[in-house]
Amino acid sequence: DGMVVAFAIDGDGVRFKNRFVRTEHYLTTTAAGRMVKRGFAYQRPGGMRANAFRLPANTANTNVMIGQDRLLALWEGGRPHGLDLDTLNTIGMCSLDGVLKGPIGAYSAHYTYDATTDSRVNFGFEPYFPRLDLRHIRSAPSRDEKVRRLR
Repeated sequence: DGMVVAFAIDGDGVRFKNRFVRTEHYLTTTAAGRMVKRGFAYQRPGGMRANAFRLPANTANTNVMIGQDRLLALWEGGRPHGLDLDTLNTIGMCSLDGVLKGPIGAYSAHYTYDATTDSRVNFGFEPYFPRLDLRHIRSAPSRDEKVRRLR
């Protein structure tokens, strides 16, 4: 499960805070006291039969990205989780202003920064059987400009 860490440095010194991203996986595992959903690197109890044909849980544990007014916890196979920039409290899964569509609407955890446009460029995918839609996505630097698909 993803844990986000923040350091605040000012004239009074350095402050540290950290929070687990409150994903559905984190909440159900914590409440049950045991693993309820499977991940990429681990299986839930019950062997192959209990894990077959189940998608891995979104654990928001790969990377972070500062958005227009929030922090995004990223994971390879699903939507990002929005976090409050000051408290690190989880806001919930986000669709990036409706750009991520479909049941999965995945957004890669490995974006790149474009200094020319002051934006983050990434890709996402949407599985529509029998094809996979791959999208090029640009995240705007300000709230006035929306996140948009570039094709």
